[in-house]
Amino acid sequence: MYSTSASCYVDAVGHLVELWDKDRASVDELIGTWVTSSSGMQCATFEWEDADYSRGESDPDVYLVYRNEAKSTSGRGGTVSARDGEQNLYPATTWRDGDGVNPDVYAAVECTSGRECDIFPNGLLLPTDDPTTPLAQVIMAVDSAQKTLQTYSTVMDDSTVMIEFPSTDCPRACAVSRTLIKVPAGLAVDGDRLTHEMGHVLQTQQFGQDDLHQDCTWGG
Repeated sequence: MYSTSASCYVDAVGHLVELWDKDRASVDELIGTWVTSSSGMQCATFEWEDADYSRGESDPDVYLVYRNEAKSTSGRGGTVSARDGEQNLYPATTWRDGDGVNPDVYAAVECTSGRECDIFPNGLLLPTDDPTTPLAQVIMAVDSAQKTLQTYSTVMDDSTVMIEFPSTDCPRACAVSRTLIKVPAGLAVDGDRLTHEMGHVLQTQQFGQDDLHQDCTWGG
């Protein structure tokens, strides 16, 4: 779930999340990665007792990490991700360490096999509640691009489309290749802008070449 520029909360459908086991005395273990398939409460089922990542621990303390990436809920058609103008990936959001008061408030502690374990059942997990931050804007951009993946996943390449934000190269945003969209500051929150550029990405993928300005024949 994330906060939009209209200050309302939207379920992040099609976004990638990770579940981790929190350990105090050793390194945390990645349990797995899931794509949120619908709005509302989400459920994830995973093996524990016989899995390598359990490391002999009886019951995991499960917390969530949000990755700033999205896919079609069908799992087809590649992934949308995001990086900043210096080409650094936006950092994932983790709820590992709680709220500064209770370190386990966002974790399902001692999740026992065979039962449902809730992560923060009475609240919302928000990467940020300030829609003006670069992180909030890039999440909105990823979500807009996901809508294109959701519709055209069966005909899009199985590759990662990177959204570069903020970019100074394209004042109105542009798809510069089959795998890269550049978006200037202030335009990431425009849903129609991202879906428009994703349309160009789809076009270049269908023709099998990055630049269609001069030659639209197959293979150039």
